[in-house]
Amino acid sequence: MHNAFIQEQSLGVGIHYNQGGDLLDYLVDPAVFAYEKGFVRIPQGPGLGIEINEDYVRRMDAIGAQLAQ
Repeated sequence: MHNAFIQEQSLGVGIHYNQGGDLLDYLVDPAVFAYEKGFVRIPQGPGLGIEINEDYVRRMDAIGAQLAQ
C-alpha cells in the first residue's frame, strides 16, 4: 500500500495539541507502518493489522480537553 494517505497526516510535525507527538504513538506496535521504498506492507491477517494504544488515547484526550477550555 502506498503511503499517500499517511504522508498527509501530522507524523511528528507537532501542529496539533499533541505537540511533538507522532500518530504512531497511538499504536501498540508502530512497526506495522515501517516504510520500504515509499510503501507500507499490507497486513497478512484480517483487519488493518494495528492495535490502538487506548491508554495513550485517553491521556491525549484529557490533554486536548484541558486545552479546549
